[in-house]
Amino acid sequence: MLMIKKWLWRVGCLAVLAGLPLAAVERQDCFDSPSTPPPLVRFSVPVLHDETDAADSKTLKGMPTYIWLHGCAPTAAAMFLAYYDAHGFPYLFPGDAGVIPMGREDTHYLDPRTESTIASPQHYANYSLPMDSGYWIMADRSTLGGAHEDNCVADYLRTSWSALMLSYGSTWPENVISGIEAFVLDRHPEAVIENSGLLPVTVSNLEETFELIVDEIDAGRPLLGSADSDGDGRIDHAIPIIGYIRAKSGNLVVCHDGWFHEPRTMDYRPVTVGFPFGIQALITFRIEAPDTIESLHRFHRLDNDSHFFTGSEVERMRLEMYEPDFVYEKIVHPVFAGVEIEGVVPVYRFSRNGGGHFYTASESERESVSTHLTGAYTYDGVAFYVYGEPVEGSMPVFRFFHPSTGSHFFTGDVAERDHLIAERSDSLLYEGVAWWAPSFP
Repeated sequence: MLMIKKWLWRVGCLAVLAGLPLAAVERQDCFDSPSTPPPLVRFSVPVLHDETDAADSKTLKGMPTYIWLHGCAPTAAAMFLAYYDAHGFPYLFPGDAGVIPMGREDTHYLDPRTESTIASPQHYANYSLPMDSGYWIMADRSTLGGAHEDNCVADYLRTSWSALMLSYGSTWPENVISGIEAFVLDRHPEAVIENSGLLPVTVSNLEETFELIVDEIDAGRPLLGSADSDGDGRIDHAIPIIGYIRAKSGNLVVCHDGWFHEPRTMDYRPVTVGFPFGIQALITFRIEAPDTIESLHRFHRLDNDSHFFTGSEVERMRLEMYEPDFVYEKIVHPVFAGVEIEGVVPVYRFSRNGGGHFYTASESERESVSTHLTGAYTYDGVAFYVYGEPVEGSMPVFRFFHPSTGSHFFTGDVAERDHLIAERSDSLLYEGVAWWAPSFP
């Protein structure tokens, strides 16, 4: 033991002298699975007992299978992005992002340009080296400076960054979300991207989250999952989820695990010690063209008697699943997800300190709130897009002010407007037209 301590002390001294400080950190839930599968995984793929067991199933086509390259997270994210490269967002990858079988089952060809897009030689030189692992973090260019500009998926995900206390091949889950968005927007700035954040998977919501997977796959959208690949109860692996099987014997999901070219079919369960590939959380993405028409959803907030409005299907789904104080009411009117249409303007959203939100399509009103009410409101950004003036095929949306809660209420329903003016004028003050929306089909 004394010899080991002396050896570690000498290594630490040499590292510091070389400008490479050595740090010990506690292992946490991050994507840090190794380049080879753990023993429990190699022969753990469940199979259906017979074809009649599958009552309903679907698997998305067109996602290439990449093998672990300098981290499971960049490998999984690259497979996810390659799917969109072939589904409406070309040039995310140079050339063909697919994997070409070379005759033998275990031999495949990957375009070197695709490999560099997953994790480039510069990424390896600046962040993978010096090679560290486990509990010991050694300083790389993210700490020492002098690194290259982001040029691959692993760069955008901040994989292996010692500045973030990550060892070789490791990635924090939140950086997967921000990294994918930044990677797409740098190449397709017109894209409209929404993500759900990390949606926890638990015993109590297992059926509900499985139905979410079904809905996303049926809509042609793969998901990402954070998993416990070796069954030790700690999150360590990122996977793209490409399919589901609603079986009589239980629900299953289909994913690419980054270790084998064949898809993995596995029981859908939360993280459970002793069972590999329990799912800890799901991440959904909507990556769409900017002129998509969506619906504006209205929620009644029970905690402060205000109303919340969102044009995001992802946000709507998250509120219904995880926020019991938000009670869904109705679709208010259609909205635009982007601005590539003449006469379309943004609606800005502010969070009110103490609860509630404020929405406005007025530039002057936005500027006034941002300048004079900074202590009361926090700017959230653009919520959705509408018409700034009445045009053919548009409908007015009416705004009411609720003095007792300090919140606003919006409706595009003329009958609802008239009822509120007639029956609730003592508690709701009519303020006129807030904006114009595209009419219902």
